[in-house]
Amino acid sequence: RREGYEFMVGPPKVINKRVNDELLEPFE
Repeated sequence: RREGYEFMVGPPKVINKRVNDELLEPFE
């Protein structure tokens, strides 16, 4: 989601797991 994308501005993997906790999709 775009909301998670903003959080990905920092660590892409660590934040990716928290923001995508409901999606659980790998945004590499």
